[in-house]
Amino acid sequence: MKRSVLGFAFTADALRRFFRVPVDDVLAPFGLSLAHLDPDAGLERSFELKLLEALLAHVRDPVAGFKLGGRFTLPGYGPFAMLLMSCPNAFEACKVGIHYQSLAYLFGDLSFDLGPEESAIDLKPWKLPPKVARFIMDRDIAGTLKLMDDIARLYDQPVTLKTLWMPYPRPEEAAFYESQVPAPIVWGQDRARLVADTREFARTFDRANPVAYRFYKRICDQLIEAPDEKSAPLSSHILDYLRLFSGQFPDIRATAHFLDIPERTLRRRLREEGTSFRTLLDTVRRDRAKHLLASGNLTMDQVARELGYSETAALYRAMRRWDVSRG
Repeated sequence: MKRSVLGFAFTADALRRFFRVPVDDVLAPFGLSLAHLDPDAGLERSFELKLLEALLAHVRDPVAGFKLGGRFTLPGYGPFAMLLMSCPNAFEACKVGIHYQSLAYLFGDLSFDLGPEESAIDLKPWKLPPKVARFIMDRDIAGTLKLMDDIARLYDQPVTLKTLWMPYPRPEEAAFYESQVPAPIVWGQDRARLVADTREFARTFDRANPVAYRFYKRICDQLIEAPDEKSAPLSSHILDYLRLFSGQFPDIRATAHFLDIPERTLRRRLREEGTSFRTLLDTVRRDRAKHLLASGNLTMDQVARELGYSETAALYRAMRRWDVSRG
């Protein structure tokens, strides 16, 4: 559930430098300072999303994520980038990248689809809060493109992208993306997909280094096998994640996937904590209902939609169960 703080730190620093986001002012209420983040520390995924949501409230550029992802450089990935650079060919680099993808700061799942003529790197985004979803998807896609391009150019073997799928409908800013990507873009897909000629993945890297490969592989193994600190119960992490959503909440399967826990394990651990996913979701809805009803700014229909109910009657039934009144 925790991952390196570096991906967030690089993102926050870029938002400060290129988009004039008052990062330290935003982080201060969370007890954080960009200059004093421990580079060896871990960050809970749900907390990282909460921090990004706070930072992005100060960003008005709808393509900021794509611009920012294109600024990620090889040194920022540490031993992970060094391992990729020491691979014998692009195909092996793809396999290594997928195995160690948790070191790449992504909010999605990488996979490689090898075909006889064309092959593709797929990035399937996780269920993300709407306020940050497009920014994160853009950042991760542009960052992956940049990482591939940097490694290929390092060996004077650029990979020619043939097609790029984007995991959301064509936006008003489509012309910007099309000016940045040297290939046709297919919008509205269920994942990002980077398609290239299969022969390009088989090219040998002339400066591949088997000694360096073994060295950095050992370091990466240690990083991904580091024990996960469980300073808070699982239910607390799930509540933090669910509170990031309104209107349409993730189900237990999406939540387990986000937390990188098998669904059966998640259910079992919640039972051990004396609760369930349904109870936690009900708690989030109840607390949200109290807040929305107290504000008096929304109609009951609007409150129902904010809580993910398809009809107002379901909200009234829940309010009776919670012993919550309109006030």
